[in-house]
Amino acid sequence: MTNNKRRVTALIVIATAAIVAAGGLKASNMGFKLNYPLQAQQPGVSATGFQSIGLPYNRQVGIDRASQLKDDVEAGGVNVGSVQKYDILSGQNLPYPPTNFFLWAGEGYLIGVTTTGSYLIVGSHDPQFSVRLWAKRVGVSAAGFQRIAPPYHGVSSTASELKDEIGAATIQRYDMLTGQNIPYPPTDFPIVPGEAYLIGVAGTGPADDIVWLPNHY
Repeated sequence: MTNNKRRVTALIVIATAAIVAAGGLKASNMGFKLNYPLQAQQPGVSATGFQSIGLPYNRQVGIDRASQLKDDVEAGGVNVGSVQKYDILSGQNLPYPPTNFFLWAGEGYLIGVTTTGSYLIVGSHDPQFSVRLWAKRVGVSAAGFQRIAPPYHGVSSTASELKDEIGAATIQRYDMLTGQNIPYPPTDFPIVPGEAYLIGVAGTGPADDIVWLPNHY
């Protein structure tokens, strides 16, 4: 089955559970549809053509690797130059191509596009899935950061609320206007459905790891 056919099937399945409205999202515990904007490089809009994206914890069938995510976005008419994940072991972004990495529930990604458009994200939340956040230590995490995707219907609406909910040291969002990460503290930015964030954990040992079961409504 092609990705387009899978998308149509998924939309039929969750049609009663979620409604998309002009850049917004209404969601239930069953499923989601989100028309997520993707902006190519353009002065005053996007410095690099990259933006962060968080997929539902239960993705549509067949979107398990970076190549499949790239193909699915491009099936909607947007040209994708790169899909990147934050590699906690090195503290660097790992790009596809060439590395065709797996996609994991709760993990966020950077998508670089060369044409402007949108990606229709479908899926559902897994309320039993907890996200493990690794503290900095040799052979595990170079910097104590990882890029995570909060639930689309999470209760934390700002960086300060998400920081308190997780017990994290810092929350950072990728600002496409500058191509830089904006940290909280000090900037208390909003948490946006479909967006992913870098979460920094304090400490340097296994006892400092955080297991986060996201709150949701």
